[in-house]
Amino acid sequence: MTGQEKIEFPARPEALELVVQWLHDLAVHYRLPDQTVGELDLILEELVMNAANHAVPIPPDTKPIPVRIEARLTDNEITLTVADRSLPFDPLSRPVPELFLDLEDRPVGGLGVHIVKQLSDSFQHTYEDGWNVSHIRKSIPGENRK
Repeated sequence: MTGQEKIEFPARPEALELVVQWLHDLAVHYRLPDQTVGELDLILEELVMNAANHAVPIPPDTKPIPVRIEARLTDNEITLTVADRSLPFDPLSRPVPELFLDLEDRPVGGLGVHIVKQLSDSFQHTYEDGWNVSHIRKSIPGENRK
């Protein structure tokens, strides 16, 4: 089963609930495996909360930053495009977190992006016409979706 779904919302922490419901509705409709849904949930939570908590509006705009998510599905893959209209920030430019350091010795930041990289088959980022755009590709295991 193939398809395409979209959602748009303001970059606020409380929007995460809307995104989670959207993902779970999509998962039921496209019969996604539970493990895949759990991993996509973590990926979207990280990217949405980063936009809500850290994205900087493009001056002189003071309204909440718009965020768009698009999901494209094929029988064996999902591609998520997550975009926020804000000043440029490349999450992939962050250094790899030092996972073996004690928590108190670890610098803040970068762990969520590391998790997104680990849970996805491909994670790319671009800045296009005032939008930070992350492209995440993930394989969907199993034959029970058709």
